[in-house]
Amino acid sequence: MVVDDDQAIGNLLTRFLRKKNYEAISFTNPKEALEHLKTNPVNLMLIDLNMTAAVGEPRPNGREISGIELIKSSKELKPDLSVLVMTGMPDSETFEFLKKYGISDYLEKPIHLSDLEKSIAVSLKINIGNK
Repeated sequence: MVVDDDQAIGNLLTRFLRKKNYEAISFTNPKEALEHLKTNPVNLMLIDLNMTAAVGEPRPNGREISGIELIKSSKELKPDLSVLVMTGMPDSETFEFLKKYGISDYLEKPIHLSDLEKSIAVSLKINIGNK
């Protein structure tokens, strides 16, 4: 599952994953992604960490669901879910948060598709050469 507020990126990544024989779906709305996660089997979630405020439904305080909040909620629903994080603005504080949720690495935007494929293989423990 791909969650990115930029629909073009979500579509590109979904097409790439399907070409690599993965079942893939993308969401621009984090709340819709969580609803899908509740009722469907998902092995891996690829999340844009820095989603803009224009995406999702407003909460009472006017803020949207962030990538960090999506990670927290997803891991609460499915603790064993593999999560890959994409970000254009990495920082050490965010990296420390990610480690708390068992995420040891992230993909820096712009993403190279070969790096994405390798990260997915590591996350799902697939040998790329045998795929």
